[in-house]
Amino acid sequence: MVLKPAHTALFLLLLFCAGAILASPKTDSLETALKREGISAEQRLETLSALGYSYWTIDPTKSVRYGREGLALANELGNREKQAYNYRVIGVAFWAIGDYQPALDHMLKSLDIYQEIKNEIGIGNMLLNIGLVYSEQLSYTVAKNYYRRALQLYERSDEDGRKATTLTKLASVLMEEDSLALAQKYLNESIDIHRKNNFRYGLAEAYNRYGVLYCKKKDYNASLDYLYRSRDLSISIADHEGIAKCLNDIGITLLASGNHAEATAYFTKALQASWDVGSKKWRLMAYQGLADAARKENNFKVAIHYLEQHRALRDSMLNEQKILAIADLQKEFENREQKRILELSELRLRNLQEESRRRTVTFWSIVALLLLTLIILALGIHNQRLRRKTAERDKERELEAMRVEDVRREMEVEKIRLREKELKIELELKHKELTSYALNFVKKNEFITGLKNDLASAKSDPAVLTVRKKLQLSAHADRDWENFRLQFENIHEGFLEKIKALHPELSQTELRHCSLIRMNMNIKECASVLGISPESAKTSRYRLRRKMNLDEKASLYDYLTSVN
Repeated sequence: MVLKPAHTALFLLLLFCAGAILASPKTDSLETALKREGISAEQRLETLSALGYSYWTIDPTKSVRYGREGLALANELGNREKQAYNYRVIGVAFWAIGDYQPALDHMLKSLDIYQEIKNEIGIGNMLLNIGLVYSEQLSYTVAKNYYRRALQLYERSDEDGRKATTLTKLASVLMEEDSLALAQKYLNESIDIHRKNNFRYGLAEAYNRYGVLYCKKKDYNASLDYLYRSRDLSISIADHEGIAKCLNDIGITLLASGNHAEATAYFTKALQASWDVGSKKWRLMAYQGLADAARKENNFKVAIHYLEQHRALRDSMLNEQKILAIADLQKEFENREQKRILELSELRLRNLQEESRRRTVTFWSIVALLLLTLIILALGIHNQRLRRKTAERDKERELEAMRVEDVRREMEVEKIRLREKELKIELELKHKELTSYALNFVKKNEFITGLKNDLASAKSDPAVLTVRKKLQLSAHADRDWENFRLQFENIHEGFLEKIKALHPELSQTELRHCSLIRMNMNIKECASVLGISPESAKTSRYRLRRKMNLDEKASLYDYLTSVN
């Protein structure tokens, strides 16, 4: 059953009030406890941590503030458990707001501490939260990897509730990849667990994903049924972040079913809810929904307004989401790209201005000509006047059609530009991930080499000799190369096959060396990754030049780059 708009608004208002009443006592009591005289530092730390957690779904900006106060106190007391917890509080709050760079920074710090103190539940929670960040940045493969690692920990620890939440997150990613059958299986399992535990937050989230799934299947009545359930549950537990998402999803389903007016109303509510909770990502979604609804109603002026709001917010978010920037060269490349895009935008703007000026001149020229014709032919026959008026109306319709077509083309260009940005960000993340792999090789081999040198200066004890032999073997181990090769091929597809086809006499070690040179690593870094001396690395480069018949002045890096 679909509620009428007026009934829906009244019902939503009542549930909002009920949610506020249910949510406020807990936070109010915690804030009152925080102001109590004689409270110990440990009690204050516990209260700050609880407040940061409680405000996640109510007001993430307050969650950040309490999390930072708790972190400062945990650092002062040297409480590693609470340090990790408050890093997590801050990270998840930034994720709820939509600021992904600080979110990931704080989550990774929390994960490091939980791993240090061997807290498996904490590790699982952080793996799940980090997966959320990557999922919302469209890095679905990385997100699924984090989710599945978290799922293994929860299953080993018999954490059914966390397992159900992770299954919901996995289902969300699978839906984006159109694996709807597997996503539905995970959601059914998640709902069964949450119902057993009477965990309303988890049920609200799972119902929401079920609604999105049915919308993808174009079963809009079933979709709205689950989304309304999710909305009502979110309101009852004062999950403002969940409410904002649900309102957006209801708007998307109504829009897909052709109910444009009611969809616009829900997107407007979602926009207000996103402002209330301080969430950029749901505000972005609401702007897109309002633009789509206006476009379907042929209200292009309103559509362009919301698209401009969407673009401005998205650009600000993209500028804040440069998460894994490592190399200065990469930053320089990004700056050049931004400059090029800006120049193209300015050129397009100048072209549009010039076109507008020409149209204005043309329009007024036509008007002047018509006025002159009217003065000369003031006493002309009635039929001539009728033909002239008909011609004017046809011209106006033609101009209006041209303006509508221009707006449509501009919207298509904007859509392509946004997609290009998303693809560039995804490629940047892959490049940075590959560089991280290579740097891990460098650090590992440098550590092993240093340890070997230390052992070499030790006495010739049999145990020391055994350790040195094991280190010697580990320096040449290929276990990590497979992961590196897969990641490298994901970015530079077919590179090694092409090199091997051009130069079949190259060995596996030489092919690895080619991969490192293609990444622009210097001789010392290549030597460290390959587990050889810098001199040996130089010799290897010389052999590569000789086998590839390269001139002495030719750049080996430029040659390898030209191959792929």
